[in-house]
Amino acid sequence: MPDSKRSVEGTCFNILVAEDEPSSKFLLERILQHSGHNVTTASNGEEALKFLNSNSYDIGIFDMQMPVMSGLEAIEKYREKHKVQDLPFIILTATNKNDVMQKCEDMGIEIILTKPISSKNLLESVNRACSN
Repeated sequence: MPDSKRSVEGTCFNILVAEDEPSSKFLLERILQHSGHNVTTASNGEEALKFLNSNSYDIGIFDMQMPVMSGLEAIEKYREKHKVQDLPFIILTATNKNDVMQKCEDMGIEIILTKPISSKNLLESVNRACSN
């Protein structure tokens, strides 16, 4: 995976997208690639966890609910194994219920995007998460 990290504005990040819905995954990948980012995709949390354990990413964008393993469960397992909190994550969800938001906040995930997601909101969120 190429090291392409530059300053936040005009940045090219290495991004792992975990999304089980094929059309959503395709759209996220295209938006991010069109903006110059390097994108790897996974179809569930288990697959995403394998990528996280074997590659280096600047940020993960995970759907909250996926088959096999949820996005939150994959993040928890990654953090338990690596004992780090510095890899930023964005959670995608179809709901904006308070308990969902609280669970993400408890895990230190500051950016939760409710579907459908605009290109502008996605890209601004990536830049904000990677600038911290």
